[in-house]
This record gives sequence, structure tokens and C-alpha cells, in this order.
Amino acid sequence: MVHFNLTNSSWSEGGYSRTGVRSLSRLYEASESVDRLELGSFVEYRNLEDEFPSVIGYGFIERVMRKTLDRFVTSERVDDAPDFTSKTIGALDDLYVIKYIDPLFKSSRLFRKSA
Repeated sequence: MVHFNLTNSSWSEGGYSRTGVRSLSRLYEASESVDRLELGSFVEYRNLEDEFPSVIGYGFIERVMRKTLDRFVTSERVDDAPDFTSKTIGALDDLYVIKYIDPLFKSSRLFRKSA
């Protein structure tokens, strides 16, 4: 199950974010598993700057247990992300890792950080 959370301000800005999240949720409903290439195609198809001016990108955050983080990173590198890495702070057992985000250029300051 995929959950979408937005702040009130981004959710209400002319309905733009709401429409974008709805289209992204339809992508997840229509696909067995959305991978980074499929998300990239979705974002490329949409014109974010014109259609959703308040959105800097779309992505997927995955819950990863710290003890499996190395395996997760290796798996992502094999899956068309050879430079994938994750930086963590603290010592909590469960991490929330930005698995992919697109477009990466505008969102790069967010990418590869654990929440």
C-alpha cells in the first residue's frame, strides 16, 4: 500500500499538487511495481513546471532496516542506479530512504538522505 502525505499549503495550491498526486497514485495502481525508470517516464511525460508549479519532483521513500541497509544499497546500484548511496544520522533501527526521486537535478539536495 502506498500512502501520500502533503502539507496543507502544498495540497491546496490551486489543486496542482492534488492532481499530480492523484496521477501518481494511478500509476502505482496500474503497475505491479513502479521502478525508477517507470517513475522517470511518468515525470518526463508530465510537464511539472507548467502542470504542477509548486512541485519540485516525485519520488518514493522506502522503509529499510538498518541491518539490511548495505544489501538495499547494493540492490539499488544493480537496479539502474550505480551511484546510489545512503547517508544516515543516529542509530535507529528503521530508516526511511529516498529510493528514487525525479527529476533528480532539482531534487538532488533531498536525494540519498534517510529520514
